[in-house]
Amino acid sequence: MKIKRLKGRDLIRELFAVGKSTSSFPLYMRYNRKDEIGDCLIGISVPKKALKRAVDRNRVKRQLWAILHKNQDCIITPLNQQKTTIMIVYCSNSLLNTAQMESALLSLIDLWKENTKK
Repeated sequence: MKIKRLKGRDLIRELFAVGKSTSSFPLYMRYNRKDEIGDCLIGISVPKKALKRAVDRNRVKRQLWAILHKNQDCIITPLNQQKTTIMIVYCSNSLLNTAQMESALLSLIDLWKENTKK
């Protein structure tokens, strides 16, 4: 199953307007259940305020997408069952290595799973 990217200004606006949130440093997640979409949609954002250099922002995005693709089975299957739109925002002012980011992303997904079970 392939990861679908969150695109479109209207979907992103709606996600930040009515979506719920959870965070696990250095990541923050907004999510919203959307029955009209076929699969889950995921977006990644690294604000310019957090990392000034475009090279660093692009590196973080590449790392997060690689982690998502690597752990696709344990992440994407539950997301597709719930038909969820998700935006992941990187909030740290410094670069982290891939192992630290992977543990943060997996703990963020676990928090999301616990919040949606309620």
